[in-house]
Amino acid sequence: MYYLCVDGSGQTKIKQNTQDNGLYVLSGVLIHEKDWESIEKMIVDVKENLFPGFHPNEWEMHASDIWHCRNFFDKKELALMPTKRYEIFSKIVDIVCKSKITIINVIVFKDLLKQKSYPAVMKFSWRRLAVRFEDFLAQNNIPTNHGLFLVDASQKAPETEIKNVILNEVCRQKSKLGNSHVIEIPIFVDSSRWNMIQLVDVIAYIVHKHYKNDSQFERWFNLLNSKMYRSDGALYGFGINEIPDSR
Repeated sequence: MYYLCVDGSGQTKIKQNTQDNGLYVLSGVLIHEKDWESIEKMIVDVKENLFPGFHPNEWEMHASDIWHCRNFFDKKELALMPTKRYEIFSKIVDIVCKSKITIINVIVFKDLLKQKSYPAVMKFSWRRLAVRFEDFLAQNNIPTNHGLFLVDASQKAPETEIKNVILNEVCRQKSKLGNSHVIEIPIFVDSSRWNMIQLVDVIAYIVHKHYKNDSQFERWFNLLNSKMYRSDGALYGFGINEIPDSR
């Protein structure tokens, strides 16, 4: 069984009276069930090392909160100076690089969409992620119904809408290919209790910052690049999916 853990960065909403709506990034991390335990242990060990005075479940690897010192990270006793923030991001990225995982990213340029609407952002991003999940499983000869979505329950889009997009896409794949490797019903989970979802949160944030040309995140993005899904050496259209396609 392969799991695709999913989280996003940015807003799915589009403001019609705004000239620059920016980006929406939807990222997924592919993990085989046999590798789950070892990656989970790596995350817990890093959490314990970063903040020895706190239990690993007491804090969440929420990238925006870490970078802007919000919520848990505004505690005076943490002394979350820039060097500490860099350490946290570097150690999380190091986990990704050392793990047996594969990354898929969907980047939506909201102002370039023909249909400038929230439903378009949500539909296009989740459809593309579902297609690439199916592609990955098919190329690796994974049996039918051995791919499962694990989705952060705090996603901007309502669960029902996400479920419908995934269901429709899986059904379309079945009618096209005769079967589907992806299970059509995703599972929504609380990110505060799932370290894998937290890991994806950091990845999506770094990808978002890369596309916003924030040089502080380039080193981390370049390291993550090696873990992104490729097909016959091609990265764009597989590990990096831009909507609308710009290449």
